[in-house]
Amino acid sequence: MQAAAHPCYEQLRPDPTPLPGLLSRTFVPRRPLGRHTYTVLSEILESDEEAFRARYLYRVTEGEKVISQDEITGYAYRPVWDVIQRELVSAGFTQTEGAERLLAWRLA
Repeated sequence: MQAAAHPCYEQLRPDPTPLPGLLSRTFVPRRPLGRHTYTVLSEILESDEEAFRARYLYRVTEGEKVISQDEITGYAYRPVWDVIQRELVSAGFTQTEGAERLLAWRLA
């Protein structure tokens, strides 16, 4: 899964849409903690320009034995940069440079 760019960063990817794919490790790598290992897997089920639906699998193992497993489906909405910029400007905000070259918006 590709991480989507956040509009606050100066350099945006041309297309932040996550790509559909198989269950894979995502943001959290496998983490051993004592006798147990915690793993988060995800699969993009649907995606379009501004939103995606994904399945997340949270698994706890002890050695090769699965001792806990929960599955949820989640939704994320990430409007494209043009939409965000248009909405901010129409609400009276102006764009400035923030700390560490991040974009900042201030109410005019």
